[in-house]
Amino acid sequence: MKWSAALIKLVLGVIIAIALLVTGSVALALIFINRSSTPPPKPIFANDSAAVKKQAKASPSSTAAKSKLAAKPTSEPVSSPSPASASSTNKVRVTWEQGLSIRTEPSLEAERIGSIDYNQEAIVLEKSQDQKWERIRLEDRELEGWIKAGNTEPVKTE
Repeated sequence: MKWSAALIKLVLGVIIAIALLVTGSVALALIFINRSSTPPPKPIFANDSAAVKKQAKASPSSTAAKSKLAAKPTSEPVSSPSPASASSTNKVRVTWEQGLSIRTEPSLEAERIGSIDYNQEAIVLEKSQDQKWERIRLEDRELEGWIKAGNTEPVKTE
């Protein structure tokens, strides 16, 4: 009788321990999946318009703020880019700690096609006429697009 009671306690203890480990592992996995699936907040630049800064501070699920920004035209038109000469093509490194969004056009409303991380290098192909945007090409993959100017520094080649 004593052996059977001890055996039942042992089996029950092992089953409870396994159940706790599985439950904890599933909960931890769900937390990591949830955090990694949420995109980071959009970076705010010093030269962004007040409407963009206000939208970034509002909650991402706020449709009123999104529709207000979409209905309001930008205060300054984006000028067409001026091609850079082959001699002025240079290598730069990102200095913005959160990294930068790469866009299809030199505009905050343009589609985001990728990103470039902090300290990552790229080649500047041209600058917009207003000097607020740079068209870059990433070296490690064949991605070209526009980033906000002023968030990079030239890489010294020796």
